[in-house]
Amino acid sequence: MTREEGHDVGTDSGTMEDTHSQEPTRLILNNSRTAAIVNICIAFLTYLAIPSQRYIWLWLIIGVAVIRLIFHFWYEKGSDRCYNLNSLYFLTLFLVALQGTTWGLASIILYNSATDFHRFYLIAIICGMTGGAILTHAPSLLAFACFTIPAVVPLVFTLLLQPDKSFRLAGYMGVVFLLAIHLLAKRISESNLEILRSRRCLEITTEELARHKDHLEILIKERTKELAESRENYRQLTEEINDAIFVLDSEGRITYLSPAITAITGHQPEETLGLHFLDFIVPDDQQLIREKFQKVLLGLHEPSEFRVVDNTGKPHWVRTSSRPIIRDGRPTGLRGILTDIANERREMIEKAKLLQRIQDNQKLEAIGTLAGGIAHDFNNILSVIVGFCEITKMNTAENRFVCDNMDKVLKASERARGLVRQILTFSKNTKQGRELVEPHLLLREGIELLSGSIPKTIKIVEKISEDSAPILADPAQFNQIIVNLCTNAYYAMKENGGVLEISLDSIMIDAKTVNVLSDLREGPYVRLQVRDTGHGIPEESLPRIFEPFYTTKPTGEGTGLGLSVIHGVIRSMDGAITVESKRGEGSIFTVYLPRQEGGRIATTEAYNAPQGNGEHILVVDDEEMIAYLVQELLSSLGYAVTMTTSGKDGLEKFLAKPSAFDAVITDQTMPDVTGTQLAYEIKHIRPDLPVIICTGYSDILDEEKAAQLNIAAFLNKPIRRDILAKTLRGVLDKKVGNFS
Repeated sequence: MTREEGHDVGTDSGTMEDTHSQEPTRLILNNSRTAAIVNICIAFLTYLAIPSQRYIWLWLIIGVAVIRLIFHFWYEKGSDRCYNLNSLYFLTLFLVALQGTTWGLASIILYNSATDFHRFYLIAIICGMTGGAILTHAPSLLAFACFTIPAVVPLVFTLLLQPDKSFRLAGYMGVVFLLAIHLLAKRISESNLEILRSRRCLEITTEELARHKDHLEILIKERTKELAESRENYRQLTEEINDAIFVLDSEGRITYLSPAITAITGHQPEETLGLHFLDFIVPDDQQLIREKFQKVLLGLHEPSEFRVVDNTGKPHWVRTSSRPIIRDGRPTGLRGILTDIANERREMIEKAKLLQRIQDNQKLEAIGTLAGGIAHDFNNILSVIVGFCEITKMNTAENRFVCDNMDKVLKASERARGLVRQILTFSKNTKQGRELVEPHLLLREGIELLSGSIPKTIKIVEKISEDSAPILADPAQFNQIIVNLCTNAYYAMKENGGVLEISLDSIMIDAKTVNVLSDLREGPYVRLQVRDTGHGIPEESLPRIFEPFYTTKPTGEGTGLGLSVIHGVIRSMDGAITVESKRGEGSIFTVYLPRQEGGRIATTEAYNAPQGNGEHILVVDDEEMIAYLVQELLSSLGYAVTMTTSGKDGLEKFLAKPSAFDAVITDQTMPDVTGTQLAYEIKHIRPDLPVIICTGYSDILDEEKAAQLNIAAFLNKPIRRDILAKTLRGVLDKKVGNFS
């Protein structure tokens, strides 16, 4: 409860007569602090200006002022209590009169002890005090009189009784001043009371208006409740759903667009009003949507998907569904909803890419299966060619012409063997012949090999880091990556020349990069980049460049296997390859291969052909020529050989005399008993007997699986005489098997 409310409760009624005492009392009480502080300040200044032997007047003024301050603070803190108005009023008048009396007493004391100059100063102080009292006490004429009469009259009488004419005139002037100031105070008090009455009348009028206003508001709320609910439902429908609602006139101009359009396209609804809806549609889609707009006006319902231009100028996919607005039997426009389908479109594109990738993988698997079968037969053929060439060389060592020709055949066979290994790597991601190598050394060798075949119009720039860690790779395969990438770059620049930049450095693949290069794992990698400034790759060809037999070169200039082969090689090395290209700006191929931290580089030992000591070897191969070839090779090395072309027959020969054999060399892929099955049966009887398995190609057995089956050695066809000799000698001497 406020002080004013407390005062109202303390009175007997709320009539206009309360204004004569209630408001003046409140104003005087609120001014008490100001009056008390001013009195103390003036008293202190008077003390400093007018010397006096007695200072009791000062303490009286200060004491009464302090009492008024205490009374004021008591009144302020008790604002939530109800007071008796009359008691407060008369107590306030008493304190005001007491304060005036202290000043009257002070003026007599100071006048008697002061000089003439100080007496005029004292008169000025008393007059000033009286004038200032108008501000703090004039709301009540009685309160003003209670202060001014006891404060001024003693000094006026003292002046009138003085023998000096000047002081008597000052006394007369004091009487006139006292009368004039009281008349002024009366006018102020009456004006204040009039203002209070007017304010009270205004409050009563305001209360009446407020009551009428409340009544009208109740009526308005009751009358508009249904309308408000309807508008709220409409607002929620148009503003809070994700789809945008639009209204068009018969000409196609936008007459309404809900705020949801901002979230979809960035356009503000108010910016689109009055504009034609085709202004916001991608030009390529405008003709189709113009036709569908006319169909909807005729009553045909045809949802549409098209692209609109957002506030950044980029196309944005949306779907619309609309109905015509019929008035007086004719269409005046249409209304409908607009749905954001950008994410849906992106998901469709990603799904299409994923399906294409699955189809590509299935295609590669099918080709790989075919390539594996061809490689098996081709390696068997190469084994015969290589083996009999070596036998022919041994038997015609004195004939230089024959030896040279045999060397050429062996060299061609080795190239054919490398081609088969590349096809197998592409088709089945085999990991044959991998070892720790220094990539920067191999890269420099490859560049040196290429530099002689690349014309001077192409400048080779090397950026090769020397501190790259070793990688696990087949040196021939790594060289094939370099040759194929650089050959592609050369082909792109052979007409106009350019710059071939080859760089090698180390990089750490983090989680963010893995999201882009999904074939990689986090960790350290060696990064090989081949950059050219040629004509670039067409955008439509980029997704297909790693497909087998796909080429952009003219007929007769390319097989389409180069990039597909190195793609398979890189995948077999747990790496990845990416390509960036723009027409007219060139291409960048980037290869990522995992680093082998702390690995030791393998050293290469010269091959020789160690001789046998008459050990008895069982040779099993379903290809008669290969079985005969191995028999001839081993016989030339000093071994005793039992040969058979059937796995079942080989097992029977072994079971007949298990202790007669010192080692077994068998083919893996045979129709009746496979090499692993034969090895299992033999090991079951003689665990100590070393078994060497040879294969042209097998997707069931590799080096790791052979080691797990306790196979002594695993050799890939075609097998050279020196490798066979060293491997056999090693397993017989209980050395580690030599896999190649």
